[in-house]
Amino acid sequence: MATARDLRGSDESIVAIAGDGAFTCGITMEALNNIAHSTKQMTVVLNDNEWSIARNVGAIANYLNKLITHPDYNKLNAKALSLLKKFPGGGHIRNFLSKAKRETKDFFVSSNLFEAYGLRYIGPIDGHDLDTLIPYLEFCKQ
Repeated sequence: MATARDLRGSDESIVAIAGDGAFTCGITMEALNNIAHSTKQMTVVLNDNEWSIARNVGAIANYLNKLITHPDYNKLNAKALSLLKKFPGGGHIRNFLSKAKRETKDFFVSSNLFEAYGLRYIGPIDGHDLDTLIPYLEFCKQ
C-alpha cells in the first residue's frame, strides 16, 4: 500500500498492524527488509499480546522514546541535517554523526531488529491504551 501511494504521488498515512507472532514468519522479515528502501513513510505497529519471552523495560528505553518523539528534538535534528547538506562532504559528516548517535544509543540500550533493518523504532507502547497510542501515531504521521 505504501509503495502504491508513493508511485501515485499522494501522501496518505499508511499504518500496518502486525501481531508479535507474525515476526517469526519469513514473509514478514522480507517486508521489513524492503520497507526502509522502497517507501517514503510507513508506520508499523507491533501489537504485543504480552506473551513474549522478555519485555523491553527500563528507564533508559522510556527516556529515549520520550526524547526522540519530542518535537523540539526533531526540529533541531532536521535543521542540523539540512545545514549539513549545504557543506561539501556534508553527506559523509551526516553518515558519521548518524552512526555515532546509533552507537551511543546502542551503548545504553541494545539494538533491536527494526533498527537492523534501517527502521526507526519507538516502543514499547501499550497499543490497547488509546490515550497513549494516539500521540505516537500522530508523531509518526509527521
